[in-house]
Amino acid sequence: MRHTLTLVALPRKQALPQTVEIDSQINEGLGGATDTRLRIDMLSVGDESLVIAALGSSTWNNLPDADPSALPRPSTKFTLYRAASTGLAQVLEVDGNEGCAFAESVLPLKNGKSRSLLDYTCGKTTKHFGFNGTRYVQR
Repeated sequence: MRHTLTLVALPRKQALPQTVEIDSQINEGLGGATDTRLRIDMLSVGDESLVIAALGSSTWNNLPDADPSALPRPSTKFTLYRAASTGLAQVLEVDGNEGCAFAESVLPLKNGKSRSLLDYTCGKTTKHFGFNGTRYVQR
């Protein structure tokens, strides 16, 4: 399946010019294959609204003599997009698994103000990302 994402600017209800296309597949039947699954989420970080496209893959083999330990572990590639004047702009891509999650955190600054960060938690590890004007970079 091919999924096409189009971001719409409100309240004018005008589609931004660039779209994002992502492929996914789910196989059924006897034998082995790799399934891919797509999940789309939204997250606000500060004044930014981000689109999170999570494309996961898992390899399986249901033949009687198949060795499940020989299969690669399921994985997920997360790609984050933000609205820009030219359309959807990719701002971060990170690998993980289905249990990984994004959240907003706030970093207090010395001048009494604060800065919004993007937190990425996968297992027991949390990575912090800040927006540099073009992309999210690890802090």
